[in-house]
Amino acid sequence: MANADTAGLARTRTRAAVAVGAGNFMEWFDFAVYGFFAVTLGALFFPSRDDAVSLLSSLATFGVAFLVRPVYREISDRRAAPVRRRAGADPRAIALTFSFAGVQGLGFYYLATYVVTHLTRSVHLEGTRALGLVAAGLTGYALLCPVAGALSDRVGRRPLNVAGSLGLAVFALPAFLLMGTGRPGPILLGIALLAICQAMLSVTTVVMLAELFPARTRGSGSAIGFNLGVTLIGGPGPFVAAALAEASGLAVMPAVYLAAVAFAGFLVVLRGLPETRGRGLGVAARAPWSRPEPEAGVS
Repeated sequence: MANADTAGLARTRTRAAVAVGAGNFMEWFDFAVYGFFAVTLGALFFPSRDDAVSLLSSLATFGVAFLVRPVYREISDRRAAPVRRRAGADPRAIALTFSFAGVQGLGFYYLATYVVTHLTRSVHLEGTRALGLVAAGLTGYALLCPVAGALSDRVGRRPLNVAGSLGLAVFALPAFLLMGTGRPGPILLGIALLAICQAMLSVTTVVMLAELFPARTRGSGSAIGFNLGVTLIGGPGPFVAAALAEASGLAVMPAVYLAAVAFAGFLVVLRGLPETRGRGLGVAARAPWSRPEPEAGVS
């Protein structure tokens, strides 16, 4: 009987992992593909005499999708009242999630979306060449994520998330300067600097969405914090970056914006993020910063 129960639990976990993986793939595939080809889509669907207008229109549409997503989820779940009531119990966790999800989302959409735009618009690289270089960089990023995940299991989520935030703040400008040379080697090195930091942020963000909240508020609390961070900071990031570059005429201005946001996030997680590695996820598990209740009869 015990063996049958274990096998049944293993099958349930496998089905859940496959379902979650499929859902996440479809969601992020759509966003990544749109952002990857934002320049081309702008020219096709938003034709204008000014290429900058076409680009900004394309990236603005990309950002709008992040505004619609949480609204749709709220309507489809039909749990507006329970979400508001439950989430009120975790304001600190929601604020932390908003912070690290915003930095993670901004870094990811810079890497997957804006870098192609930067190489074609600011560095004046031919489109196919720019796409090839970024695709190579993203392949490296994908390979780095399991490594970062294994490292976070050894040293903890907090050190990697703090290091990733600080890394983006420190290396954003050097990465853009390297990419600005227009040469394949420095461009790949610049993308690699961003990818290393981003891998640390991405893997810890996903795990901490579960580990930072107690079971009774995990779904609602993590959804609110994550969606606010990605909607207000991450999703509009490529549009803000392109607008800054076009308005200032300086190709490095998007790097300054990324560094500023990452440094603000670094200060938040450095001060307030607890370590969640090894924390139980069951119903009895408490928030990471909660004090254990005294045993009965102990004063």
